[in-house]
Amino acid sequence: VPIVRDEAHRDAVMAACEVLEQRIAALRWQDEPVRVRLDRRDLPTPDKRWEWVRKGVPFIVELGPKDLEKGSIAVTDRLALDAKKSFPPVEEFLAGLTQALDRHDRTLFDEVLAFQRARTRDDIATLTEFRAFFAEDGAGFVRAWWSEDESSLEKIEDLGVSVRCLPYEQPDGEGRCVLTGAPAKRRAIFAKSY
Repeated sequence: VPIVRDEAHRDAVMAACEVLEQRIAALRWQDEPVRVRLDRRDLPTPDKRWEWVRKGVPFIVELGPKDLEKGSIAVTDRLALDAKKSFPPVEEFLAGLTQALDRHDRTLFDEVLAFQRARTRDDIATLTEFRAFFAEDGAGFVRAWWSEDESSLEKIEDLGVSVRCLPYEQPDGEGRCVLTGAPAKRRAIFAKSY
């Protein structure tokens, strides 16, 4: 996001932003070029910054005349708890960007995995327990034995619950279908669709 408060600095700031955009795009992360967007729109800086926050970009990089003088940039890390800007030198930011993207990727993955595990029930074995879980809270997942009989899903239509997936990793043996009590060889993940 270019910071231009005085038209006298516009050309220098925009030129520096274009160079920075090219240098970031030349970096590779997970075998792909790092995606970067230079926001050239004629909008107030806070509006541009907030739009990028809402889109979930990991880093918002701002560059203005004072940054040019210092050889630094202003960086907002979306995952930083305090959301304060840091002001690293450009070279330091570029040298650590792929590692920072790795940290973001790992942090987001770990948070989602922890959320999924906290919201997944493996102990529901009967239709009564199943209905109680989804009627009470409704948010979450149930991993349970399922006979794969499509007609059994009629029993839970009123809950708005369906089979979301059949995991590749299945336990050995078999169990009883949570919906019908019939023999079942696979476990399914059930949840509400939103």
